[in-house]
Amino acid sequence: SSVPEIHWDWGRINLEKLTFPHSFMWGVTSGIVPGVTRKPSNWSAWRDAQKGDSAAAQHLPRGVIDWSRTAAILAHLTALKVKAYRFGLAWYDMEPRQAQFDEAVIQQYADFCKELRKRNIEPIVTLHHLAAPLWFEALGGFEKVRNIEVFLAFAEKAFSGLQQQVRRWITFHQPAATALQGWYWGNYPPGKQDLRLASKVLANLLDAHTAVYH
Repeated sequence: SSVPEIHWDWGRINLEKLTFPHSFMWGVTSGIVPGVTRKPSNWSAWRDAQKGDSAAAQHLPRGVIDWSRTAAILAHLTALKVKAYRFGLAWYDMEPRQAQFDEAVIQQYADFCKELRKRNIEPIVTLHHLAAPLWFEALGGFEKVRNIEVFLAFAEKAFSGLQQQVRRWITFHQPAATALQGWYWGNYPPGKQDLRLASKVLANLLDAHTAVYH
């Protein structure tokens, strides 16, 4: 049987009397465009190819740290008095070439997470926030089952580099949207429109999630 849909009667809910447990973790996530990146990604290449397409321009990857604004981000988070901040890793900066990691970038993330913790803000890190390295796309990206191992190697490096500061992880930002927008509707890179391929990509994303989890 199907799960019944939940409907809230807001006319009967007194918002002034809503309470949350003391342990409830209020947080925010990034809504910034990564303006400072060292290496190109599948998004930057696709965006450049789509210049003049207003629809494509609306779909820019968000959630990756803009290093020119870290001080402002920390100040705003402190002012908001939140207890958690979620952001995505720029895989293309951390691993500009396959199996060749930029330790300086990894340390930059570690230092940022340390600054969050100094302010009693829990860092919640997303491994794959829409964008991927160009070399990964050249391998076939998540269209190929064999590339799950490539993503797993990146995840393991991220874990080892940030484990002292990060306790909470998210594997993929909106995996269903990533697959459908990129391989069915064509609004995300690689801009394909193939339902069977979209289904295959989604299955590989889910398998990659499982592999990382275990």
